[in-house]
Amino acid sequence: MTAEGWYRAFYGYYYDNWDSGLKINQQEIQAHTKDKEWTKLMKNFLHRLADHLGYQISQETVRIDHIWEKGHDIIAIEHENNPDGIINEVENLNAIQANLKVLITYFSEDDYTWRPYRELQKVCEKLSRNNTSEFLFVYASWGKEGNSYDWAAYRIYPEMNLRIDTVSPK
Repeated sequence: MTAEGWYRAFYGYYYDNWDSGLKINQQEIQAHTKDKEWTKLMKNFLHRLADHLGYQISQETVRIDHIWEKGHDIIAIEHENNPDGIINEVENLNAIQANLKVLITYFSEDDYTWRPYRELQKVCEKLSRNNTSEFLFVYASWGKEGNSYDWAAYRIYPEMNLRIDTVSPK
């Protein structure tokens, strides 16, 4: 699966499930910055997405949060609530062979207009020069009350592309 295909599937499936509890849980959890609960919710969501797309989920490793496999297609995913920790996650993704590597993180509304670009520069600097995988940097914003959410993504390899999709909260 390509980075663009994965992002389209992720984005569509996220909002397809928005009214089936994801919205309520997101608002409650993020309004009270309960990172462990949000991580668990996103882990379950990503497992359902993998199943929906026909991928088998491999055992979570010490370094990688999610590994999806379908034939020779391998997707490695790191989910990090705190953007201050994403460089460690990039190092983890550098250490694994996968066709697609995905890093998901979040920025506050106050930081959303500038910080993703600064972090993207750090990610690009940290990526292995020998990397032949597509790399997808997916990020979202959250409001102070947990009620504002926009997703965006950068495809870094083989070339970097910007794609911004937003959906108004329902």
